[in-house]
Order: sequence, then C-alpha cells, then structure tokens
Amino acid sequence: MRSIVLVRVPGPGATNVDIEDTMTVAEFAARESLNGRNIVLDGAGLAPDRWSSTTLVGVREVFATGSVKGN
Repeated sequence: MRSIVLVRVPGPGATNVDIEDTMTVAEFAARESLNGRNIVLDGAGLAPDRWSSTTLVGVREVFATGSVKGN
C-alpha cells in the first residue's frame, strides 16, 4: 500500500489517500465517489472507457474534476 494525492475540484481540494498499485481507476473512482468526473492521472486525461483497464501503478496524483457552472 502507498499514498497518492487526490485532488477534487470542485470539492475539498488535495488529500492524501492510500491505494494498492493493482487497483484500477474504475475501482478507485467507485471507492472515492468520483464517478461522473473527469479523471487526470499525473497530468494526462483518461477516457472513462479506459478506467476498467488502467491501474494506478506508478501514478502519483489523481485529479478529479467535475463541471463548474460559470457566469
């Protein structure tokens, strides 16, 4: 087990969370209630259809963003 940074925008911002490298993005998103958000792994966006086949091996930061209504 190791820690990574999870940034939620909108939301509480950056927090450290523990993960297993073998965890998929889909499993992580379900555990952290991130479904419906855009996921960026270490600066690279990841399409939702790849969440199930992508693990968190080597990932240091997950940025999870939702739509923000502007003026």
